[in-house]
Amino acid sequence: YSDIAIDRDSIQVGDKITVSFTLTNIGEYRGKEVCQLYSRYLHSRQKRPAQELRAFSKVELQPGESRRISLTVPVDDLRYYDTARQRWILEEGAVQFCVGSHSRDLPLQACVTALNNVARYRLIARDTQPIFILENPLARGYFNRLSATQLHISEPDRRPH
Repeated sequence: YSDIAIDRDSIQVGDKITVSFTLTNIGEYRGKEVCQLYSRYLHSRQKRPAQELRAFSKVELQPGESRRISLTVPVDDLRYYDTARQRWILEEGAVQFCVGSHSRDLPLQACVTALNNVARYRLIARDTQPIFILENPLARGYFNRLSATQLHISEPDRRPH
């Protein structure tokens, strides 16, 4: 495995991403290899698997033969379902793509940036529980000012314990 390349620096919903690499048979015999492509978010805010299989290809090579392999993944496959928003979301951030013969042997890695135009925090309504308000920094600031002025709660008492 060598020479990994990704066809773009950033991805968004609706795109397809192609990861290419060179596979060489360095043995003395004809052989077959199942090349596997995995993805993982480097700094995910969601609970996700450590890595996820996205594509694979079985390749047969003669001794000493090299071949350029390309695996394509729809970016929509990287999304997760947000139950609060009731929709599929592509999380923003760095996504690492890894290539190798199995999940514990991934010698090639390359990163792209996932872009998203969906608000990072859930919408706040009358029935939104405070825990969901407090995860949004802007809403948390308003909530703290409200608790100080209207409810007369001191600064130390507003902090989580």
